[in-house]
This record gives sequence, C-alpha cells and structure tokens, in this order.
Amino acid sequence: MLAVTALCFSFEHKKVFDDLNLSFPHRRQLLTGENGLGKTTLFALVSGLYSYTSGVITWRGTPITQPQRMVALSSPLVSLPDFVTAQALIDLHLSQWQRELKSQPVNTEQESYIQELAPLVERLGFSDFLGTKIGHLSSGNLQKLRLILALMRPSQILLLDEACSAMDSRSQQVFYQLIDEYQGQVIAISHEKEAFGSEFQLVNLSK
Repeated sequence: MLAVTALCFSFEHKKVFDDLNLSFPHRRQLLTGENGLGKTTLFALVSGLYSYTSGVITWRGTPITQPQRMVALSSPLVSLPDFVTAQALIDLHLSQWQRELKSQPVNTEQESYIQELAPLVERLGFSDFLGTKIGHLSSGNLQKLRLILALMRPSQILLLDEACSAMDSRSQQVFYQLIDEYQGQVIAISHEKEAFGSEFQLVNLSK
C-alpha cells in the first residue's frame, strides 16, 4: 500500500513537511488532522501535482516515479478550464488515457475504467450537463465532473479531497457506491467521516 518516507516540501519559502513519515496499510483510509497541517498538500504531492524536495513515496514498497499513471485525484486542486464543455474535457481525457493504455501492456482492470464511462456519467446524474461549459457548472456538478475524470483513468490509488460535500443526497449515495466498487486503494479527506463507514481506517497527520 501507499507509504511516505522522509518527505520534505516547502511552499512559498514556508516549510510544510520536514521528514514526514506516514503509511497507509489498509485498502480504505481516512486522512485526519487539524486544518492547516497539509492534508490537501500531501494529496497533491502523491498525485504529482506538486514536486517534493526530498524523500520517497512508495506503492507496495516500490517508489512511485510516474504518479500520473497510477494515482487518480478528485480535489478542488484539480483546476478545470471554464471555457470548454464538460463533454469536451471528458473526450480530451478519454483520448489521453486510450493512448496511455495502448502504449502499455494490456491490463483489463485498468481498461474497465474507460469502458465504464457512460454508466458512470449516468449514475451520477450528469448526462444533462455534458454540454454545459465548465464555468457554468454548480459546485456539486463540478465535484461530479472531477470524480468522473478521476474514475475514468487507469489507477491503483484514488485520492478524494472533500469530493462530494456539495453533491445532493442522491448523488452522495451514488458516490459512496462508486467508492465501494473501486478495486484499488482509496484514501479520503472529509469532514463527514461517519459517512465513509467503518471500513475506512483513520490515519492521523500531526505536526
């Protein structure tokens, strides 16, 4: 499973992590800790959005050198272009991951994420918004789109950062069903810890 060893990272000359060691030994984990300690930043480092100064991030004991090929992230940190439609962005990501899959050995589990795209959109009630420009989507629909983009890509680790807080209750039910169906490791940050259920083990990020 995922582990962080001796991780160091600074942002705008402010030290965020100094020799951080943290492991996630279970398939389902909730990352807890006080606000401002860097939970979202850690997700950005694991997913490759940010580059750390030193240390190592491993998956099953092997360093992750290409996080974009194995880590999916649903988070407000994932910026989306306002001027294109949701369908155009999905199509762009779809073509990108189809090229990735063709360049790698066949893995039917990873291919299934792309094959299941249409029912994923339907289950989340997002079909009617595919033609909407992203800048006009509500906060709940933005979360749905980020989740769709995360689940449609090949991955072994799914990181969820307050990923359903703005969704309506029906969509939240579908969200938890989709997370339950995900075959890889899921690590989440949420203020609604109870909703994730007892399967999710707590991991605390402290100073």
